[in-house]
Amino acid sequence: MSSYVTDFICTYKLMDDEFGQDYLYRAQLLQAFGLDKWDEDEVTTVMDATYAIVKDVTIFRELIEAGRKNKEIENLLNLIYEEPDEEEKERDDNKLVFELLFKYEFFDMTHKCLSEYLREGRVKEETRALLQTLLKKV
Repeated sequence: MSSYVTDFICTYKLMDDEFGQDYLYRAQLLQAFGLDKWDEDEVTTVMDATYAIVKDVTIFRELIEAGRKNKEIENLLNLIYEEPDEEEKERDDNKLVFELLFKYEFFDMTHKCLSEYLREGRVKEETRALLQTLLKKV
């Protein structure tokens, strides 16, 4: 089993064109999960393991709560729960918000927060503030 990869900085938003940004986002998302190509089962395994590590950490609980208040994430949650299937009914709401923090708009800062925590055991205040600000803007 792979674990979440923390040894790189997300640079996809630095690309000049939308196609390049999207392509690099996808490549860096795969990189974070230790993959060369998309593997739903492996992504789920790594995501679940990563969430298990951070779910009770105060700063991540706060970030998940900030994510829940984000309009785009709120709209996605409403769509998902409009007609939930059995799996979605049993799903941890906080975990779903955590997964949505990997969307294009938030992945760079989510990755930075996770990387700092997984490497150093803490998230710098500046990093946390940047993600919370981003969640309020989008």
